Amino acid sequence: VVGSTDGFLRVEYGGHEIKVRKPDTEKTSIRYAVRPEDLVIHHDKVAPGADSVIPATVEKSIFSGSLIRYTVSVSGDLSLVIERHKPEKDALIAPGTEVYVRIPVASVMVFDPETGKRL
Repeated sequence: VVGSTDGFLRVEYGGHEIKVRKPDTEKTSIRYAVRPEDLVIHHDKVAPGADSVIPATVEKSIFSGSLIRYTVSVSGDLSLVIERHKPEKDALIAPGTEVYVRIPVASVMVFDPETGKRL
């Protein structure tokens, strides 16, 4: 955790700050996760608003009919998987392309790392 404001925390991931809801728990160790289909990939930089936006590079693009699965590098050896369901025509983004990933604050889930239970 690198800071907090108005019921939100800012946590560091791969050198980038991600905004998350402050969990309703006294635990000092928690784990955050986001479903791949909740991440949004953009070609151009977008204003973060309430969400977090981080730069990334497409490593892999896999088209499988009704789904495109991207693996993007956010820094060093840290990667994210992004799924785009029912993609529009010509939606495939080539590996090596610089993109921006929007992480909706409402999509960030909180887990207890000891039990695996969602908090």
